[in-house]
Amino acid sequence: MPWDLFKRKDFSFIDSGYDSLIKKNYESAIAILERGVASSPSNPYPMFLLAVALIYTNNFAKAAVVLDQLQRIDPHYDPLLQLNAFLALKSAVKKEEAVNAYVAALEKNPADKELHRALKILEKNRDFESFQRNVKLHEFVIIPKPKKVHRKKLRKDFSSTRSVNLSKAKRDSFTGAAFIIIAIITVFFFAFAFFRFFGLRSFLQKENMERESSVADKVDLIELSGSGYGVINKINTEKTKEFYTSPDLVLEDFNRAKILLKKGNYNEGVVILNRIINSNASFVVKEKCEFLVRYVMEADDRAYEEIDIKELNLNPHLYRGASVMLKGKVANLSETKKGLSFSLMVDFDGSNFKGIAHVYAKKGVTLSNGNSVEVKGVFITGVGTDNVPYISAEEISLLK
Repeated sequence: MPWDLFKRKDFSFIDSGYDSLIKKNYESAIAILERGVASSPSNPYPMFLLAVALIYTNNFAKAAVVLDQLQRIDPHYDPLLQLNAFLALKSAVKKEEAVNAYVAALEKNPADKELHRALKILEKNRDFESFQRNVKLHEFVIIPKPKKVHRKKLRKDFSSTRSVNLSKAKRDSFTGAAFIIIAIITVFFFAFAFFRFFGLRSFLQKENMERESSVADKVDLIELSGSGYGVINKINTEKTKEFYTSPDLVLEDFNRAKILLKKGNYNEGVVILNRIINSNASFVVKEKCEFLVRYVMEADDRAYEEIDIKELNLNPHLYRGASVMLKGKVANLSETKKGLSFSLMVDFDGSNFKGIAHVYAKKGVTLSNGNSVEVKGVFITGVGTDNVPYISAEEISLLK
């Protein structure tokens, strides 16, 4: 439940607690936010603020309890993902563990620009020990400001919605019944006409084809409606990697991507969605595309495809969330607390290879440097000037 729909008294706790936190009055912030959390135990926002305040006072044991509670309430809460990744960075024994933590966070929220920024900074840094010691929480974790809603308006709207004029209901009962009967007759008429001219079998085959993937029902919920107003940013101050000249082209690509996802052609659909996300499309459009990409990353019927690593290097922004399959030789193998990481020398033939991919995998597979493997996983991002792919591995098979 959104935190800004709680009672007015909770807002005073949240506002006051946030103000004290920003002013670095941490003890006051803790006292205020503890009351806020007690009165709104399912609200992630004051819980997050309380955890931050506790960390700033070095009360890590209590902060861990709060974070554990927050994790159970909303494990995909954006500020929590940033904070957990930062804490993993500060406690990492080596750089690979920290990088792995940020890659794991990006799997849960691939659209988080702060996580992407932090990962790039971390990857570029060559003195990890010094960087780890000096980096501050506020540099990698965004503490959002409180939000407010007009409660009076909400109460008024709610009351007016529930108010029913009994006499009007009785007066309209006959009209309503007649309308329902006419509607049913109309539906049957058009249904008969449709099946008469187009055929029941072809309709069912088409419907089944469009709904064969595991995310089809979710995809149907995401729509772009309207005349095209607000679909693209006509005045765009930032240079984008992709560009649309008209709203119609965005709508055409969006609807085509939805059809592909419903058919189970996830990678093709993801490429189109990422093109929109990295274009001059409006924020609302991009947000809906992000939902669809996340559905794909969580789908259980994804098919892994071989994608040329040179294409991944050239256009990494188009493949975020794609299911890829790469073969090559293991190098720079390193174990972390939660798994292992290594560099994959893609398409190694004994003396040459096409490129490098960074692979992160959970525990459960035993590897050694020099092993030839096939990696199936999700493309997360490309890092560095060479756009080296980061792959979150889901299956690793040894090759003979």
